[in-house]
Amino acid sequence: MATNLHIGLVTGTPPITPALREAPYNLEAEQALLGAVLINNEALNSVNQDLKSETFYAPIHRKIYEAILRFHDRGLIANPVTLKHHFSADDGVEDAYLARLVGAAASIINVRDYSDIVVDLATKRNLIGIGEEMVNTAFDRNEPATAHELIERAEQELFTLATDGDARGGFRALRHSLAEAVHRAELAYQREGNIVGIPTGLMSLDRLLGGLQNSDLLILAGRPS
Repeated sequence: MATNLHIGLVTGTPPITPALREAPYNLEAEQALLGAVLINNEALNSVNQDLKSETFYAPIHRKIYEAILRFHDRGLIANPVTLKHHFSADDGVEDAYLARLVGAAASIINVRDYSDIVVDLATKRNLIGIGEEMVNTAFDRNEPATAHELIERAEQELFTLATDGDARGGFRALRHSLAEAVHRAELAYQREGNIVGIPTGLMSLDRLLGGLQNSDLLILAGRPS
């Protein structure tokens, strides 16, 4: 399978017993999803909330999606015409490939379904990575951590993966943060002023924000959530 600029879809009959197992991915879904967003940037409002640039398997797709998010968050249109001036020769993103992505989106009906596929496969790849790290660490005779400590480390990584969809994090579009803030405000309104989360001590602020969540307190304290 070709990589980088000349990514193409594999045709023909796959071998019955492949020599090597490949990480799960679907280039066709990634291409069609990006093409649909390039055709209509409003499709970003329908994609899976966990979709980030790091979610894509192909490096070239990560670059393109991150550029789309940055354009969109700045109120700019992201399409093959505008993006071609954004990438340099070193990025490996040519005009022809952006046009191919638009062509790949011709049959897309539900953008959310395609984004769900891409996110699900990325989560599986992260799960494989956590499993491989667990096995390699357990085999390492020089590893100072105890078995219990390794289990706790694995549990934390699995919890992060289950809640965030990605144990590594990455670029998060502004619209996701805004959507979360609006959701909290709606919860506070539905509770008619009751606190959602931890009270700040300021009644008017509590009614507006619905209280501080644990993650908010960690951010205010200068600690990662």
